[in-house]
Amino acid sequence: MELFGSTSASPPFDQSFPDANGDDHSIKDALETGPVLLGIYKSSCAASKVMLPILQRIQNAHAANNLTTFGVAQDSANITRSFARRYGLDIPLLIEGPGFPL
Repeated sequence: MELFGSTSASPPFDQSFPDANGDDHSIKDALETGPVLLGIYKSSCAASKVMLPILQRIQNAHAANNLTTFGVAQDSANITRSFARRYGLDIPLLIEGPGFPL
């Protein structure tokens, strides 16, 4: 199955991604404990500025149900930390890195 011109049928959930503070997070490990919600964003995108606070509220409401929510930034760690402070986010904001593998 071809997805958006890619020859890869599934994202690389078996690798870890650093968050904006340098801590590694494994999507695969998070999936073993419960559902995972990913929000891929760029801080300059107007829709992202609405979406990420909503994802934070979803995480806050459903953390007891083993939900793990990650923001996946297409920005540098410095820009991502600033974005998190500006919007009051404490969900892990992963840095997607070169090639945007997710």
